[in-house]
Order: sequence, then structure tokens, then C-alpha cells
Amino acid sequence: MGHRIRMGLMLTAIGSVIALIGLTSCGSVKGTGDTSIRVERPEPVDFGVPAAAPPPQEVAVANGVTNFAGPATLPAIEIVRKPVTNGVVEATANLLGMADVRQTVTKDGRAATADNEWELSFVVPEMADCFSFESRSFLSGGCDANVENGRIPQLPEAGEIAKLATDYLKSIGLGQGLVLARTHVKTSAHVEDPKTGSVRIIPTSVAAVFRPQIDGMTVEGPGAKVVVVFGEQGTLLSFFHWVPETRPSNAVNIRPVADALDDIRAGKGLPPAQGELASVEVQDVDMRYFAEPLASGPSFWKPVYAFQVREKGTSGPLEIWFVDAQAE
Repeated sequence: MGHRIRMGLMLTAIGSVIALIGLTSCGSVKGTGDTSIRVERPEPVDFGVPAAAPPPQEVAVANGVTNFAGPATLPAIEIVRKPVTNGVVEATANLLGMADVRQTVTKDGRAATADNEWELSFVVPEMADCFSFESRSFLSGGCDANVENGRIPQLPEAGEIAKLATDYLKSIGLGQGLVLARTHVKTSAHVEDPKTGSVRIIPTSVAAVFRPQIDGMTVEGPGAKVVVVFGEQGTLLSFFHWVPETRPSNAVNIRPVADALDDIRAGKGLPPAQGELASVEVQDVDMRYFAEPLASGPSFWKPVYAFQVREKGTSGPLEIWFVDAQAE
């Protein structure tokens, strides 16, 4: 089912292993340096979704948002391409504490290796820092089988999840430069009562999600996150490190916030996951970076506006509407 967090890893050897793999802590991007060079026509952010249809009928904007004054320029953050070699696979497997006896496995055409308990696979061939490390029992649905057999998993409490994940990342030398984004239930089993026909939803694993930061700006999107998943009694079930090495690149001009608000009025950008909003109330805004999906082969993390919005006239939680911040 997995193993307990292996806090006894030889931390003194971690530095040399990380150097071989090329893994960097997510906050190790160097300073932005000279930002006098401009990217004349940056590629727009690909949010991976069509424009909202239809756009909001009304957009109300708080004064603090219309008066927001962000930087005139920000560096695009370039993704460093590093091939996944056999040496990278071996070094990463050793870092993660896999057994010495392993077999090569094929996983959707990606570089991968496995022992009796774990599978290690790399997301794309040119990103040696981005991999998935998963319990084979978890992959085969072992947690759900336990629930079906009448065992209710004793999962970590909400306050424990973040500490377990942080301790694990520190133990393998990959905890620096990350901020906790959220904890949540990762998987659940639907169990039907044979007598009543009612269905219970029983959590079978929980996860902590971390994001990197660049000069205090959080990196959002599917192409930059670290996820640590735990099962019964804090057993490690999987670890996803989807953060490539990066470096600052040419500066891009930042469009005024008023122009970005026009995108919301037109239903552009990446609206909240809850779907169509007939009328939008924009309460706050800040700037972040957005990482497009790794599989799409992105070259940069790009600056975006992160507007905090909700349905107008409601008191529900604020959600994020992302809009491209790059000027054309």
C-alpha cells in the first residue's frame, strides 16, 4: 500500500544526487537582472480553454482594482530543457528511495522505471525535473478495494497533511521555494449500502498541493505544481514533481489593468471553474505567473492578472479569473 515517509534518507548525499539529476528547488530562480530587453510580440497565454460563452452581462469592479498599479515590465520565465537520460532516471530513483533491483517499464511512451512497490515516470522527454512517483498498489485501486472490504481508511487530519508533505519534501531536498496552495481529498470510494441502496462517499486518500514562487509571485496553472498524496495512517501513496528548472528571460511589457478588465467583460482568459457567471463582482487583483501544461511543450511561464471574483450580489467565496497580462 506504500511505505511510511522515509525520514532516514542520507541527507548528506542529497546535494550530489540533485546536482546529477539537475533538480532545483522551485525558488532557486536567479534574480531578474537587467529587464531592458523587450519581447516585441509575446505569444499569448494558452489557458487551454475557449472564451467563456456567453460573457458576463455585468461586471462590477471595486475601486481598489481599477486603481491597481502593477509593474511596467516583468520578465518572462524561460523553461530550461534538460533531456531525461538513463542517468537521470537512475539518480531520481535513488533519491526517492526505490529498491536497487528495478525493471524498465513503458508508460505512455515516457521514460519510466519500477520496483515491486513503486513506479517512476517522467512527464516529457526534455524535462528531467518533472516526474510522477506512484505506489503500484495505489495505481491498481488498492485503496478502493480496502473500503469495499469494510475497512475505512484512517487518513491524516487536515492539520497533519501539510506537515507530512513538508517533512517529506525536506527529507529528499526538494522543499525550498514552495508555498502551500491547499490540502484536499484526492480520491474517494462510492460504497452502496445493500440494504438501503444509499451511497456513501468515503475518502481514500488526501493530498497537499504546493506552488513555486518567482520573486514573491505565485506560479499558477497545470505546468507548475508539486503534489504529495497520503493514504491510511499517513502512508505515502504518490508524489508529483511538475516543476521544471527555469531562468529569467527577456522582459515583457505589462498591459494596464483596465485592458485586462475588458477581457473579463468579453469572457476571455480563464474564468473560475464553477462555470458561467451572469454577473461578476471583481473584488481584488494581484499579479502571478501562469504555467501552461507540460505536455504542450511550453517555453515560458508568463505573467497574468489574477482577479478575485464572485457572482454579484452573493456572499460566496472569491475565486480566481486569470487574464493575460502581456501587452501586444
